[in-house]
Amino acid sequence: MAEHGPMGPPETSESLSMSSARAAVLGAVRERGRLCSVREIAQDFDLHPNTVREHLDALLEQGMVARETSSPTGRGRPALLYRATSGSADAIRDYELLTDVLAEQISRTSDPEAMALAAGRSWAQRTLEEKGGTTRLADLPGEIGRLGFEPTMPDEHGTILLRSCPILDAAKRHPDVVCTVHLGYVQALVEAAGHDAADTELTPMGDPQGCALRVAAIARENPRR
Repeated sequence: MAEHGPMGPPETSESLSMSSARAAVLGAVRERGRLCSVREIAQDFDLHPNTVREHLDALLEQGMVARETSSPTGRGRPALLYRATSGSADAIRDYELLTDVLAEQISRTSDPEAMALAAGRSWAQRTLEEKGGTTRLADLPGEIGRLGFEPTMPDEHGTILLRSCPILDAAKRHPDVVCTVHLGYVQALVEAAGHDAADTELTPMGDPQGCALRVAAIARENPRR
């Protein structure tokens, strides 16, 4: 029976944060240990190059692979080449361990929820500063996806399902801290987009597919006709 809630990060003992096909594409890039083309990977799995390209683009967004342009060899555009990033597997586990330690420390404070919420907001604000300080409500799923949560598009109620969690083990051990940090992050993005975030809610493991993030501002901006 499938576990209720989101999947975890890649290469953990429990689950993958990506489809088996995407994980296989990432594994093929890692095994080569060099720059490789879409066509090479497509031949490995007998997949259409466009399918492989979609997987690689998603892995690129998650920081699992890097992309470079090959040197021109004639007419036509140079090929795009991909390699696995150095921070793929071991670094993810190290960051999860760090998150677990920090969550444990926050949970021992007098008001862990307030501290976690403030930390999430500060995280989002720093991220926005690096990107120019502005965002749009329509960009929210993409912003969340960039962090590895594999969000669905919002439904008519403004609910987004987070189908994976990059630090699932830490979130399970300290949901009051880790999930609240993520809530603070989203609230800050909603406010930066010029909307009220007071009724933004995150329900950990709130759906068979993952955690349920409800952003009421999305429903208000796009009411059902």
